Amino acid sequence: MMGSGSAHSGDWSGPAPTNATIIYKIGIYGWRKRCLYVFLLLLLITVIINFALTIWIIKVMDFSLVSNMSNIGISNIKVI
Repeated sequence: MMGSGSAHSGDWSGPAPTNATIIYKIGIYGWRKRCLYVFLLLLLITVIINFALTIWIIKVMDFSLVSNMSNIGISNIKVI
């Protein structure tokens, strides 16, 4: 019988057995966790490379807070 709530009908609304233990897994397990760690590692590598390239460009172009824009000069017609 479908609506009677017996244990054999597959209905979960019936009373649970007294010796049943329900264990809920909270968190990320398996391949999802591995993919998340790979994604975070790639993101960290990208941030580090971006920071290093930014510092390198600042040093190569000789930017400074005191002087003008390094060795770049701006005239009325073009950038020198």
